[in-house]
Amino acid sequence: MTRKWKIALGVLAFMVIFCLWYTRPRSFEDLVGDGEFQNFIIKTHAVEANATERIKEEWQFDSRGEFEAELREILQSCKYRVRLRSLFPFTNPEPIYGDGSVTVFLLAVTGTEENFSSTYRGTAATFRVNGRTILTQVQDPDILQKILAFVQEHGWIIYSKKES
Repeated sequence: MTRKWKIALGVLAFMVIFCLWYTRPRSFEDLVGDGEFQNFIIKTHAVEANATERIKEEWQFDSRGEFEAELREILQSCKYRVRLRSLFPFTNPEPIYGDGSVTVFLLAVTGTEENFSSTYRGTAATFRVNGRTILTQVQDPDILQKILAFVQEHGWIIYSKKES
């Protein structure tokens, strides 16, 4: 093998290893840090459909430090696989949203002037941390139902409509 081919193979091997390392499953803390939630707001949008009707509901929960441990436990129970698209500076997260009947929006303040937001839909989750967008694939398919159950238990309904 010539020297150019060895260099090319070395660069290719480095890129493959980097991609595998970058897309490894990560914890919630790896993505947003481990600071305590000072306060947070969660808004959910759920659509349930069967053969005769379709039900749309929106729930909301605002916290001033209440239930932080319970929410953090739910979020930490899931692993997140970061997508390579997160490396590009002007990533538009909209096309990666998976199919799903539940959408969850979460905004949290984790310390002095530190905050993050996240959007969950289907098996996709988008995090915005310190001005950076991180696109992920959730490893726990039930995470949305867990967050929705949390909001339904501690929050209030802001919209409900049945359609036939």
